[in-house]
Amino acid sequence: MTQEVQESSGNSLFSDFRLSLVNKDNLRAIASCKVGGAVYLSGMRVVSGSKGLFVAMPSRKDKKGEYRDIFFPASRAVRDGLQQAILSKYAQVVSAVPH
Repeated sequence: MTQEVQESSGNSLFSDFRLSLVNKDNLRAIASCKVGGAVYLSGMRVVSGSKGLFVAMPSRKDKKGEYRDIFFPASRAVRDGLQQAILSKYAQVVSAVPH
């Protein structure tokens, strides 16, 4: 299921969220959003971890077989804002799905 959310997150840096719900292992959703009104960032994953939900950045496997982020926020504040916005949209989408 893909759910597009057009309103901003309250943080003008991130907008136009799109979420595709997934229920495979600990993966819960794939997310994308517009950053700064200019660039779309896709491939972020909402993951259920031992301490709750978190957002994993897009990554690729390197030559050694290890995964490396191909995008990462420039500061902790930006990372926290992005994660909070995506998890908020995820909660909205999940609560709207009939059980």
